[in-house]
Amino acid sequence: MKYIYLYIILLSFLTSCQYTDISNQFSPTNDTTKLWPAYDTENNLYGYIDQKGEFKIKGQYMSAATFSCGLARVQLIDNSYGYIDKQGNLLVKGFTSAEQHFENLALVTTETEFGYINQKGTWSIILPYNTNQYSASNFSPEKIALLSPFDTSSFIYIDKTGKTMFSVTKNQANFVDNFSESLARFRKGSYYGFINTKGEIVIPPKYFYADNFSYGFAIIKTNDFITFINKKGEKLKCIFDNVKAFSNGLAPVCKGKKWGYIDTLGHTKIQFLFDNAFPFYEGVAVVRKNQKYGIINQNGETIIPFEYDGIQNKFHNGMILAYKRINSTFNFYYINSKNIPIYQWEQKQNSIYPTKELFIENNL
Repeated sequence: MKYIYLYIILLSFLTSCQYTDISNQFSPTNDTTKLWPAYDTENNLYGYIDQKGEFKIKGQYMSAATFSCGLARVQLIDNSYGYIDKQGNLLVKGFTSAEQHFENLALVTTETEFGYINQKGTWSIILPYNTNQYSASNFSPEKIALLSPFDTSSFIYIDKTGKTMFSVTKNQANFVDNFSESLARFRKGSYYGFINTKGEIVIPPKYFYADNFSYGFAIIKTNDFITFINKKGEKLKCIFDNVKAFSNGLAPVCKGKKWGYIDTLGHTKIQFLFDNAFPFYEGVAVVRKNQKYGIINQNGETIIPFEYDGIQNKFHNGMILAYKRINSTFNFYYINSKNIPIYQWEQKQNSIYPTKELFIENNL
């Protein structure tokens, strides 16, 4: 489950805390204000800046996530988690773990409960299990979540009311994933296939590896090659040394040691010029050349020069976070699409570490 936030590496042990519902005081708004999590060097904690690089919510959190569904997950000084609105009001607190909102629900745990809360911070689903029995996914766009057992019990797919839609036994599959574009990958024995939202097998398990569907295609590997299939199981008639998911109609692919991009017909759209390449988001993609990262558009034109050692995988509300590393010092920059720094700060390696989910980066 992917977190999009920065975190302090040297954390103290979790302090005992209790869930506190203060949703009668605050509720999410439809505020369109754009805010970004950033490190406040005055307080040595995280807060939120606006598009001018000015702090609208002062640094007061151990970690801070981007806003989702009008709320942001923050880690408080006592190491517990809570959610704030864009005015900095603490809506609900006291979680031992918490994720961002997906489909207006957030997966959280307390010392005694495990389930999903809504945007008001009240429980929508309290799961009848504990975290030693099952792990749980965020809700997918299909409004489905997956509960995966740690023992020989069945995998369970639930809807937003918490009702079981269907289950998959360990005899039917030794691995299943949540849904993406109405299909979910599963593995039976050593081979991958796909099921639909009714639990029916629509592509039988016959691949050594398969990824989830993205923009109508899924990555598959056989014993001979790696390529893409569509939802009918038809292979794209081209073979590569490595590939990544389709997005915005293009996919990064590798031939030899260089990466470029193809379209959904397998035609080369951006030449094989890069040491690494990543999926497009909103018309731009991160690429690497000569051990530095930059950003290109769908014509292959450089819009952010190759000068960064690490960078986020996509823009968020028109800005992206990148850094340059000098020995043990990280110089972070929030830049816009013209590579103009809006806000920047400096931190030492021992005190800050960018998460893999947040950053595309060189070896750290």
